[in-house]
Amino acid sequence: MRALNKFKISVLSLFAALVIVAIVIWISGYSPFDIYARIFKGAFGSKMSIALIFSEATPLMFSGLAFAIAFKARIINVGVESQMIMGALVGAIAGAYIHGLPHMAHVTLTLLLAGMSGMLIGFFICFLKVRFHAQEVVICIMMNSILLYVGSYLANGPLKAVGAGVAQTETILETAKLTKLIPKSQLTTGFLIGAAIAIALAFILERTVLGYKIRVAGNNRIAGETYGIQATKLYYITFMLSGFIAAIGGSVLTQGVIMRFSDGAVSGYGFRGISVAALAMYNPLGVIFSSTLFGILNAGSQAVNRTTTIPYEFVDVIQVMVVVFISAPQIIQAVEKFFGDRLKKALPKRPAAAKPDQELPRA
Repeated sequence: MRALNKFKISVLSLFAALVIVAIVIWISGYSPFDIYARIFKGAFGSKMSIALIFSEATPLMFSGLAFAIAFKARIINVGVESQMIMGALVGAIAGAYIHGLPHMAHVTLTLLLAGMSGMLIGFFICFLKVRFHAQEVVICIMMNSILLYVGSYLANGPLKAVGAGVAQTETILETAKLTKLIPKSQLTTGFLIGAAIAIALAFILERTVLGYKIRVAGNNRIAGETYGIQATKLYYITFMLSGFIAAIGGSVLTQGVIMRFSDGAVSGYGFRGISVAALAMYNPLGVIFSSTLFGILNAGSQAVNRTTTIPYEFVDVIQVMVVVFISAPQIIQAVEKFFGDRLKKALPKRPAAAKPDQELPRA
């Protein structure tokens, strides 16, 4: 019943966000029906458009999963952005400078090295939180800026590709590139890797002792410690796992789409993952569907932006409004109650059924 209620809140939050954005679109002088129809047509207009949906959804899935698993332990990992940047950077270095490996081994090693870099960042942030009682939100925001500038410096300086006119590293080797699921598209096996991680996380959270401890520590740390659950240890495990997933997402971008580390190419995905996780109510399996939904919006909006003058930012507004409504479910519940009460008053009331011992009125 609780899962059904969460699903209802997610659906109503998305619907409310679409309605609010439709009003904004109408005030801006555009037709919301026309824009939504164009987005839908642009997303599903061709085979390549459908491939673009899942390609757009792939990095959002990783960032959403990273935020969701951390939130299960009530850790606000807004540093997913920095962890994805580090994963993309390490993936580019490992993909370009490690030679002599077969395709599968090179891809796997690159992903693991990238994931370990994100894990180290997660460990560092959690160490500051546990040892010095620092706020993880503040640390994460600072780490986002630090690693953004570190990546920019390396792409502009020591790791800049020879002869390149922009800030980017050398192209990764063919052996490090992810396999394309559809030729001539950006859809790679990265989507399948993300889906597999989501399924694994769902299994861990619902079917293992570790997952049970994470949920208990997140819901009530004091009660968990009373029953012998070491919350501090779980914070380390969860934060490092979150960083590992985020960094793999960054490397998937490098190995499947960008083929190198480029200054600013990964920016934004970490924060969009908050919307993805919120719409899924922080359920790993739900992240697969919520990221695909945002992939539809992104892919459709790109098609509309190429053919019309309609601003792309309307999609960003939808994502922001989803987070607003998910963060304050009382708004959705109040609106639902408001219209529900009026609908009950408007509907004709059924006559009460007669009791067995009550004599029915004669005609």
